[in-house]
Formats: sequence, C-alpha cells, structure tokens
Amino acid sequence: MQIILPKLGANMDSAVLTRWFKAEGDPVEANEVIAEVSTDKVNMEIEAPEKGILIKQFFKEDDDVPVGAAIAEIGAAAAKADAPQQEERKDVQPNNSFIKISPSARRLAHTLGVDISKVKGTGPNGRIVHQDIQNYAEAANTVVEDCEEIQQPQAEDHSPPQPQNMEIYQLNRIEAISGERMLHSLQSTAQLTMTRDVDVTDAVALLESVKKVQKDKITFTAFIILAVAKSLQIHRRFNGKLENGKIVIPASVDLNVAVATDKGLVVPIIRDVQSKSLAAVARELNDIVTKARNSKLESRDVENGNFTITNLGASGVDTFTPILYPGQTGILGLGRILKRPWVVEDRIEIRSILSLSLTWDHQAADGAPAAQLLKSIADYLETPGLML
Repeated sequence: MQIILPKLGANMDSAVLTRWFKAEGDPVEANEVIAEVSTDKVNMEIEAPEKGILIKQFFKEDDDVPVGAAIAEIGAAAAKADAPQQEERKDVQPNNSFIKISPSARRLAHTLGVDISKVKGTGPNGRIVHQDIQNYAEAANTVVEDCEEIQQPQAEDHSPPQPQNMEIYQLNRIEAISGERMLHSLQSTAQLTMTRDVDVTDAVALLESVKKVQKDKITFTAFIILAVAKSLQIHRRFNGKLENGKIVIPASVDLNVAVATDKGLVVPIIRDVQSKSLAAVARELNDIVTKARNSKLESRDVENGNFTITNLGASGVDTFTPILYPGQTGILGLGRILKRPWVVEDRIEIRSILSLSLTWDHQAADGAPAAQLLKSIADYLETPGLML
C-alpha cells in the first residue's frame, strides 16, 4: 500500500518531508507515525494505514513532495525485493512534479507557460521561487536583433573579493514561503496604511475586572479580536475578498491571528468570532497560540480567514506597516499600550494609549471607508461596554 501526501489546505501544492521516523525495512504498526511533513503553515505527522514493513521511501528528508505523490510504500516483507525496480521505473521519466518549487512559483509558471525543469532555483536548497519564474520569463521574451553578431570577449571581473569571514543564515521553509507570499501580496495589491491612537484606559480596567471572575486567561488581544469582528459586521466590505471587480462577503467573520514561533510566523484562524463571547474568544486564542508555538497546529487551524490581526506590542513597537495576507482586504497591526498625557474634557490626564495600524487594499476600498472601519474599532475599544 502506498502512502499518499494529502492536501492540507486550499492553497497547498506541496510540502517538505522534514523527518523520517522509520527506515526502509523497519516494521510498522497501524496508525504508527513514520514521517513528518511541513508546509508554510503547519507540521503534520504521517501515519502508517496498516501493519507491515516499510518497503520503500520515495523521498529523502528535506525533499519537496507534491500533493498526491506517494511518500512511502508499506507491505509484506517479501515485497521489499521489488522496491529497487520501482525506483528504477520512477527515475526513467523525469517528472516536473518532483522539482523543488514554491506554490506561488508553480502557479506563475503555469500561467506564463514556463518549463520549470529549465529554471534554476535561487531559494533555500535550490528551491524555485516566484522571482526565479519572473526572471526566466523575462529573459525568454528578450528578442535578439542580430543573430550573427560576433560575441564579444567577456569583460574581466573587477568586483572586490567577497569577505571570507561571514555567517550564512539559511531560511527555513516557513520563513522562505512566508517571504514569498508577502512579496506576491505587495506586487498584486494597492496597499496603504493609516494609523490611529486609541484611549484604552477603560478597556484595560474592564479587562482587569473580567479576569477576577474568569478562570481562563484573557489577554487584551482577545478584546481587540472582538472589537474587530463587531466592526467588520458594520463595514462588511473589509470582511470580503476582491474577485474580478467584485467583493465576495461571507456571512461569518473568520479572523487570522499572526503568531510568532521559533520557526517563523504562522497565522491560525478563529472562526465565527461575531457569535462568540469574550471568554470563548480568549479560550480559542490561547489554544491556537499554544498549538502554534508547540508545532501542533492541524490543517483546519491554518485555513484562510477574511481579515488578519498582528501584534508587535510585546516587542516595544508603536506603529508599523503590516502586509496584507494574500487574498484578504485588510490587516490590523497592534502596537504597545503606553501611559501618555491625554486631553479628557479639557483636562490633561495620564491614560493608557494603544496605537493601531490598518493596512487595506485600495483596489477594494478608498481611504474614507478604511478610516470609518478604524474609527469603529477605536470606538469599541474606547467604550468597551458596547462589546459585552
């Protein structure tokens, strides 16, 4: 029986085989973990569907495995002798599906008609990235005006020698693909960012009161998630996705929350936030953050939502420019909460002030609707009783 790599998400084309737990010839039990694969969003353990012998591993560690490809074969011990013949047949005909290439690069190559077997990858471990396809397509479209032109001798390289003592940092899969997606997002949308300072003194005080009666850990981020969900119900276009000149708006508010991990940034999802209480949102937030930092996220935890929230306040950042998650219309960046002088009814008081940074796609909305969304979020945070 062959073990096939399943599709773990709508945008998944491949995964990296990060680790083998069993070697060829090892006995395996039904439902025993034999390997681990990694996408840009989640790590997943691959289990043996039945008891037997691991006859063949079709990929090595760090190989890029296409969705639907056989990772391994399990069978009776006598079948192991046939495995080398299967490998020989597999290697006779080169297959583009086994080339290391990012999902966005594979889609662009298909659109432009580029043969990926002829493209040299510049990404991690020779992986073909989005820019490699663009560069190859541009070079292929260059017209040579004089085919008989005598080739000039190559100029000597007078560039200064590279320093010998340097450190090379190898991007992991999550970092590399996240970077590719952010670059693609910037190239395909008209992104602008506006900022606003918000007086959250009353919200901080209310949160402290709620903590005294709630057993679950409730963070201020949960408060903001709730405020964003209620605001998106009013300013609905920012809860939608731009498709062919139309904004498709779902009924539910499904929010992605950016979480920094040791392996890079992941963006798990909290679904149907508009119908949940503060305590329920806090529980789900705590759960997905814990799973993300322990590399325990499942495929359903990392599906695409409609809007993203990212928080750099813990790093001492006030305002910044968040980049849209591909396919979404808006993302809200959270800064730190600072004690600052603030005018309240013609008096100067020391208040807790939070800086918000909203990035949106100007193809989907002008500045005025975006400002109204940001004002709505600020209103809920400054008058938190409206959310509860």
